[in-house]
This record gives sequence, structure tokens and C-alpha cells, in this order.
Amino acid sequence: MQRQASPITDSVKPLDSHALVASPDCAAYPRTPDAPPPEAEPSCEQLLARVARCGGEGAILVQRSRSYGYDNRYILDATTCYPQHVRAVVMVDSLAPDSVTTAAAMLERKEVAALRLMEPAKGAPLDWLDGPLAQAQWRLLAERGGVMQIHLFPWTRAEGLARLSRLRTRYPAVTLVLDNLTNIDLTAPDFGMDSAFLAWADDPAVHFRFTTLALARCVAAGIPPAQAIAAVAGRFGAERLLWGSDIVPTGMRYDEAVELGLAAVADLSGAARRDVLRANARRLFFREAETASSPSITGVPA
Repeated sequence: MQRQASPITDSVKPLDSHALVASPDCAAYPRTPDAPPPEAEPSCEQLLARVARCGGEGAILVQRSRSYGYDNRYILDATTCYPQHVRAVVMVDSLAPDSVTTAAAMLERKEVAALRLMEPAKGAPLDWLDGPLAQAQWRLLAERGGVMQIHLFPWTRAEGLARLSRLRTRYPAVTLVLDNLTNIDLTAPDFGMDSAFLAWADDPAVHFRFTTLALARCVAAGIPPAQAIAAVAGRFGAERLLWGSDIVPTGMRYDEAVELGLAAVADLSGAARRDVLRANARRLFFREAETASSPSITGVPA
């Protein structure tokens, strides 16, 4: 892909709901031993410049545990510098005795939009999701009406979704954002929407994010991303979907990732495109009064 950045032609200013950044200052913000090199991901300033060139309006910075573990200082500092344009999704070690105290302190900050839970190491017991210490974070968000973002890898997906279902019953006030459409395979028959995924269709407080990696796999498999996303939106409603860049594959520029996101919503109505690319993220992470404008409007282009 060698095209230049495309202008936004349908009055949508995308808000990247899952952006990864890294500081070039490794002394101020030490990185984990297995972190990718800092130049592999943009700084917050570089990201915002790229967002602006693509006609976007901001980003949600998600803690990159591979790079910084549970040290959220870089994204917190970045959001403090650019409060009009970015918010932070932080990660707290849900197996640590002081996790709920740490989470409560970060949630006091206006720039912190959500907590995120993810497997700390491959094959780790699912206590990180619903153990006693993790549930203290769930209770904290339930009391505050907050957002919990969950990433499930394919090897824990089935059991993780089953446990999440029980957590939803226990903490219904918590709004959920599930990364990568719960890791369904969009290139599979029925776009990977299996029974475990479809079981969430009737819970409006659960939202789903799709990102560049899944869309790129669709392209590689010869499946138009717009078909896959229209199918998911048709079952769940565009008001529950979000687009984010996440990990941009090697060789792909940020503007190309944005173009891929725009292409993925091309079969939706204009109102639905705005929901997926912008309005849903502003509602969930910026806590604005702007609400989704397209309940279940999915298939008719504006």
C-alpha cells in the first residue's frame, strides 16, 4: 500500500480508540526487557501529528504492557499534556495486594478513561480476570459506573468469556469493551461469529473493538473488511462497535491503517460510520453527552 493519506469525505473525524505509543526517553520511562524498540511505535506527539494529517481528532492511549508492564506513567503524562485530544486506558496488576488502591488513585484522574485487564503471561490462571483481587477492581468500577476493557487471547477465550458472563451478572453497572471482537476469526465462515460471541448480542452495555490486525488478515484472505464489519454490526448494532489502530503491521503506515478502518465501515450508513469511528469512543472514554445516533443502523450507505 503506497497511497497518500485520504481526506475524510463523509464528515467523520476518526477517534482512534486503541492507540499504542512509546516514549523515546528510555531513561525517564524504562522499558521491559522484551519490549519492542521505541522507534517501533510513535510517541504521543508523533501519533497526534499522524492523526491530524488523517483528519482525525484524537486517540485513546492504551497501556502497552509488553513495553512498560504496569508502569502507566508515560500515557498518564501524555494525556495530561493533551487533555483535549487523548484519554488513557490504564493497567493495574490485578494479582497485586494493592491493586484496588492503585486503581482507585488513577481513576481519580480525569484523563483516565478505563481500566484494562489482560493475561500477565501465557497460560496464567484466570485469577487475573475474576480472582478476589481482580474482583475488587470490578467492584470499584461498579461503584463509579466505569469502563472495563478486556483482552482475551485465543487460548483463554472460551473459559474467559464464560467467566465474563458471570462477572456481568455480578457487576451489571460496569460497561465492558472487549478487544479484537473477543478474538473471533473474521476470515472464518460466518466471519467467525460463533455461539460464544453471539451470546453477547443482547447486552447493550458490552462493546466490541476491531483493529488493524484483524482487518489486514481479512485483506490477506481476500475478504472485503466491509463485509465482515457489516455482518458484525448487523448482529450487534453499530452503536456497540469501535475502531482502533492497535498494532500497525510492519510496512504499513498509520494513514494506511486509518484508510483500512474507513474501508471497513464503508457498507454502513453515514450515521453508523460516525458511531463506529468517533461517537462511541467519545461517549465511552471522554464521557461526553454525545450518544450513539444509529441503533442497529448497519447496511445502507448514506
